Amino acid sequence: MENATKAALIAATTLIGVMILTLIVYLFRTGAILGDTYESNRKTVEIETFNSKITPYQRTVGVHEEGGKMSIMQANSFLDVISACNYAYNINKVNDQDPRNSLTIEIDIDGEFYSIFPDSECDLEKGEVYEGAVEGNDMSVKRRLYDILDDISLSKTDFPLSTVISASNGGLIYLYNFDGELLAGTEFSDYNPDMNDTKISYIRFTMVKLDEVPEIMNNSLLSSEWDKQIDRMNTP
Repeated sequence: MENATKAALIAATTLIGVMILTLIVYLFRTGAILGDTYESNRKTVEIETFNSKITPYQRTVGVHEEGGKMSIMQANSFLDVISACNYAYNINKVNDQDPRNSLTIEIDIDGEFYSIFPDSECDLEKGEVYEGAVEGNDMSVKRRLYDILDDISLSKTDFPLSTVISASNGGLIYLYNFDGELLAGTEFSDYNPDMNDTKISYIRFTMVKLDEVPEIMNNSLLSSEWDKQIDRMNTP
């Protein structure tokens, strides 16, 4: 009888031990899953927050029609380009020029290229860009963005940049715009808004002069409004 009792106690102890061990394993696995889920959600939020500051630059010049009214769709102004470059400068500096957590910008102004990109030898100051395209850039020539404005006669007080067209919807649009294209990842692939696990890593700006866009100038309503506004700007 005594042996039977001891055997029962041993069996019960063993069973309890197994149950406790099983519970520990379950809790460990659950904790690991929750930890992975939390980390995944944190990274997703981080990427979405980062991308949300850049996606507004993905704009191109065009024509919009709504309710029978035509209007010119505005892209980016040069001031938007300056803001983007300053943001890239800050991001790259904070992340120690890490290519995986940085932002590259290339600006095309009538075939003349300027750029800012991560590099361990980067010696740019805020408000500066390198002369030349990103690929093959030897980082030997730095330019201030506002100096570039002066060189192409687009300073804030000069006629071209300050010229605006009063579109049918009452908006104001600069004569010179910059189309914005976004690329993502270290391979610089086309950015897909549905890819919430990939950071935007590249902005390509291309200057566009609105009165050279066929879609706008071939539209009689818009071109007529354009001519009237230009005449007003030229009238003393």
